[in-house]
Amino acid sequence: FSKLREFIYDNKKLLNQSLNNKDILDKLVGYHVIYFFVADPKYPEILKFGKTLDIVTRLRTYNTGRIYEPELKYLAVVKNSKLIEDCVKLLLNKNTVYKRNEIFKISPEKL
Repeated sequence: FSKLREFIYDNKKLLNQSLNNKDILDKLVGYHVIYFFVADPKYPEILKFGKTLDIVTRLRTYNTGRIYEPELKYLAVVKNSKLIEDCVKLLLNKNTVYKRNEIFKISPEKL
């Protein structure tokens, strides 16, 4: 029980964020969405970028072994996610942390 309490306390912000935004995010299923979220809470400037048709499932399935729910920093509903993905990768190429993983070092404020 104490481990559960510790987990809830440590992840209070993420739990609140996911509960507060669940209805909004559920409405986006089926639309092209691009997103940035924090890959590791220890390094808030390291962001994962991607595209999906189901943002709720994508956020649930992302697991680094260190966090339960990633902190979403930016989300946009777009018409041509492939084009935007290619442009973002090109613009952020110099900020790449891990090639092929679409993880970039960038200040969330600059998004």
